[in-house]
Amino acid sequence: MKKKIVWGDLRGRVLHGEKIGRKLGYPTANLARHYFNRHPVLNGVYAGVTTIKNKSYAVAAVVGVNGKIEAHVIGWRGNLYGSFLVVHLIARLRALAPYTTDARLRKQIAFDLKVSQRLTAPYL
Repeated sequence: MKKKIVWGDLRGRVLHGEKIGRKLGYPTANLARHYFNRHPVLNGVYAGVTTIKNKSYAVAAVVGVNGKIEAHVIGWRGNLYGSFLVVHLIARLRALAPYTTDARLRKQIAFDLKVSQRLTAPYL
């Protein structure tokens, strides 16, 4: 049986961003912010799940960096621009933190992805 979603949902149309995640090796789906003005989610890093083309994927999502919502869909290869994405949040992994180098940020992202995969496995 699938477990209950505990933190809520991130919903929005996937927009073009600054491609920072892609440059770091972790492309993200940037979600339109207007939804979150009505349905606020605490800033931080989350583990979640989404469904694309009838297949479930683990997600590591960041809420709040420069006022943005970004979701890295683990294992997804393809274009999501213009599509409407719903990410069900399972757990809040951590608060936001500044990183002084891209190398440190990449290391933290890799760790967040591993934790997200582990936590979301019962939901997939």
